[in-house]
Amino acid sequence: MSHGRCFFMPQLRTGDLLFNAVVLQQRLVDRTTTHEALEAVRGGVGGNARDMFGHNVSGVSTHLFGDPNHADQILKQHTFFGVFQHALSEQMVRIWSFDLKAGRYQSSLRSLGASATDFGALTTTSLRSCRQCIACDLEHQGFATWKLVHQMSAIDRCPDHGSPLDLESRPIGGSHARIWPLRLPGEDRVSRAGRVYLAPSDGYAAYLRLWQRVLTDELPWLKPSAWIQSMQAAVLRLGGIDAATRAIESDVLRAWGAPIGDISVALSLDGRVNPINEELLLRSRPKDIARRMIMHGSLDRLGLDLFGAGEGDQRALVLLGSTDYCPRQLPDTSVDGLLQFAEQFGLPLASVNLGDIDAGFTQVAQAMGMHHESLRRFAAALQLEVLQGLMDSLRFGAESWVACEVARRHKRGGVGARRTLNFAPA
Repeated sequence: MSHGRCFFMPQLRTGDLLFNAVVLQQRLVDRTTTHEALEAVRGGVGGNARDMFGHNVSGVSTHLFGDPNHADQILKQHTFFGVFQHALSEQMVRIWSFDLKAGRYQSSLRSLGASATDFGALTTTSLRSCRQCIACDLEHQGFATWKLVHQMSAIDRCPDHGSPLDLESRPIGGSHARIWPLRLPGEDRVSRAGRVYLAPSDGYAAYLRLWQRVLTDELPWLKPSAWIQSMQAAVLRLGGIDAATRAIESDVLRAWGAPIGDISVALSLDGRVNPINEELLLRSRPKDIARRMIMHGSLDRLGLDLFGAGEGDQRALVLLGSTDYCPRQLPDTSVDGLLQFAEQFGLPLASVNLGDIDAGFTQVAQAMGMHHESLRRFAAALQLEVLQGLMDSLRFGAESWVACEVARRHKRGGVGARRTLNFAPA
């Protein structure tokens, strides 16, 4: 039999990890080696066999279904793309999907606003499973499958059953450090003895219910424009950044039975010192989706509905007990376009304030929660006409980041401007 591609494969259900296909290929279609199974499913052996982000999605689609046109379905139902797409604008969803299907794997870092070291905080170093999920799988289909959401570091309990997750398979060591043993859930379980899990609570239960929805619902309140408005409204309604931080941290402590710092460490959240404050300051990127889910539960308990959470006008904010609040509208179309371009560059949501901060690169970067060199690279990529338009319309001072970049361009006689990028207005 040719090992060119799969010839039979049980259906993977929504939320099943792509790695299941490799394991089943070896067991059910007479694939006797790991390399043969990987080639049959993925078209090659190299790379991380779990395919958490769909880095070989076009090859997987071709080899599993004989047709590359199933790549979008695979990304949304079987990879972390289906999770993090909710925290991206529609434009960025299209760009990231296109890049993944074209084999541009580094696009995941940029799209999520992440660094290479951030991936270790997004996904576990071991495959994980839920004993109740295994029992259900065995009863309904005769074999268990790895669940995508179980591999998120931001949970340590099963969203469906609330059970603590078991650590299982790890990559083979030595020269095969990125190849995983072809095992199904329950076959390589590690004892839970000595492991510390977050205690079950009302707050954790509400948080897990959101994780149940990530592969099946739209969750429009996670989109950048909606989240920006929600955080701005929460700050205004609760009396400022510091007061809002205290109110939300107090609610989290009551609902979870643990301070946000302990939760942040246990769930590998970025901004461990003060993730609530980071969200209110809009220092959030798509990779921080778990922090937004914790915020969602708290704002709901405090009586503040999120933008985009209901039907109809997604800019209408319902604040219980307030009838005279008028939410701030998003910036005009030119700054909306600037925000879209900043998103493509992986900048935090605080980039919505770029048009308001008349300061140098270092001060602006500190306010946004990013490194000043990242802001410099972003400014260097903008068209000179865009920078000049910001100078003319928003009256930036001579020491501002905009003026400094314009001066740098003029000093170089326009060299480098030909390589800059433009954005389309919203």
